[in-house]
Amino acid sequence: MSIEQNAYSRNSVRFNFKFSKTEKYFTKHPDEIFTEGEDLTEFKNKTKLRDDELIKKALVKALNENLLKKTVTNGEFNNLEFTEKGMMNAKAILLNRKESKKKIFTYPLEKFIVPLITASLIAFATSYITTKYNNIDLNKRLNKIEKEMQWLKEHK
Repeated sequence: MSIEQNAYSRNSVRFNFKFSKTEKYFTKHPDEIFTEGEDLTEFKNKTKLRDDELIKKALVKALNENLLKKTVTNGEFNNLEFTEKGMMNAKAILLNRKESKKKIFTYPLEKFIVPLITASLIAFATSYITTKYNNIDLNKRLNKIEKEMQWLKEHK
């Protein structure tokens, strides 16, 4: 979910990273199964990360560094929201991702294609100019030789 694209404010969006668990009872009461939060499921699908312990460590680190905060005291990782610092970091990551996608297309253009075309154009222009200059100079020399030969024939 894109917070800003949907015109939500940072404080109005809650993330549910509740982990699935089974509550076992010692009585004849049937076991109670709690499913994982929808944001955790979406996160796992997008990242292909399945290790719950690793995800828990990352969430604890984000909470400790004030990137996320709990909005309710019950529950381990449900009802999380971005802090101001977390929102700024998320925006920076998104901008960096957009810039890196642009670089995928512009890097070959900037580093290979444009210099190659520029060098080819310079080489073509240089060869055209020098060839034209050499042709003019060669024509002048040939004319001079013809005149000298004609003078020699006349003065023989």
